[in-house]
Amino acid sequence: MAVVDTPHADKTNSQQFLRNNDNESHQNNIIKNSIITKEENNECWDFMTPSKVRSNTDSTLDTTYDTETDESAVLYAAQEEEDDDAELLEQNKINNCLGPKLKIDEMEIEQSTIQSHVNHYPSDNLQHSVTYDMNIGFQRLRRIMLSTKSDFWIERLTKDELNNTDVSRTEWDHHDSQIGLPSSSTKLEDNQEEQKQFMGAQRKTSYRLPKSLFIPSTMGYDVTTIINYDNHKFTFRTATKTPKVPFGNRIVTHSQIVVLNKGFNKTRMICSMEVEFPLGPPLGFANKIREAAKASTMSFFHSMQKTVSKFVEMEEQEEIEKN
Repeated sequence: MAVVDTPHADKTNSQQFLRNNDNESHQNNIIKNSIITKEENNECWDFMTPSKVRSNTDSTLDTTYDTETDESAVLYAAQEEEDDDAELLEQNKINNCLGPKLKIDEMEIEQSTIQSHVNHYPSDNLQHSVTYDMNIGFQRLRRIMLSTKSDFWIERLTKDELNNTDVSRTEWDHHDSQIGLPSSSTKLEDNQEEQKQFMGAQRKTSYRLPKSLFIPSTMGYDVTTIINYDNHKFTFRTATKTPKVPFGNRIVTHSQIVVLNKGFNKTRMICSMEVEFPLGPPLGFANKIREAAKASTMSFFHSMQKTVSKFVEMEEQEEIEKN
C-alpha cells in the first residue's frame, strides 16, 4: 500500500504521480535524477561532495565481526567470511536474491518501543514524498538495499526492472563487510554504539540509462550516503547528477529512503526527493525541470517497491504450493 505525503507548505502535491502511474515506463527515461559522461567522471564526483548531500546526526551501525590479532583467528575469520559469502550467494539463487528469512524480523515490537526509538516526522522528508507499507522483514530489506554481498539492487532492480546497462558500484568507503549484514543478536538494542560508525559511509554507482523519445542513452552517477543505521530505522540519501541532459550540469537531484521496523516481517518505507540548482535555476525552465525530475524519481520509488513486493509474493506463492 502506498501513501503519498503532502509536500511542505507551498510545494506541489506529489499525489499527481500516482494518478499518472500509467506513464511510469516513459517517466523512468526522462531524467532519472541527473547524469554525466565518463570524460566528466572526476568532475562529477568532486561536485557531489558530502557537503552537497544533506546530513543528519542520528546514525548507527550493525557490527557482527570481532577482530583479533592472533594469526589463526584471522585465517579462521577469513575462511568463515568466504563460507558466509558462498551461503549468501546460494540463498540469493534460491530466494530470488532476497536471501533467507530472518528470525529477528519475526519478533513483535511493542508500539511504545516503536514510538521511543523510531522518531520520523514529515519535516524529516525532502520536498516530495511517498510512503509504502512492505511485507518484508526490516533486516532482510536492509540487507538487499545496503549489503554489497546482495545483488538484488543491481540485478533485479537496476538492470531487470529499470533496463539500465553498464552498471558499476563501489564498495562502501568504510565498514563495507558489515553494512547491511543481519544482526548476530536477537536483541534489537544490541550493538547500538558500534552501529554509529556507519554514519557517513558512502558508495558510488554509475549506470547507462536507456534512450527515450527525447533523450539519447546517457550515463548516470549516484553518490549514496548512510544517514541513520540501527535495528529500528535506517536512512540513506543519494545525490544524482546528469549533465548530458538539457541543463543537466546545473541540476542535482536528492533522494532519500527511510525504512522503519514494524516487526512481524513488516516495514514502512518513506521515500522523498527534491531538486537542487547549485549554480542557480535555469531561467524559464526551473519548474519544468523540477516536475520532470519529480515524476522520474517518484516512478523510481514505485519501481523499487513493486520489484521487492513482486519477489516477496513469488516466494509466498512457492511456500503455499509446497504445502
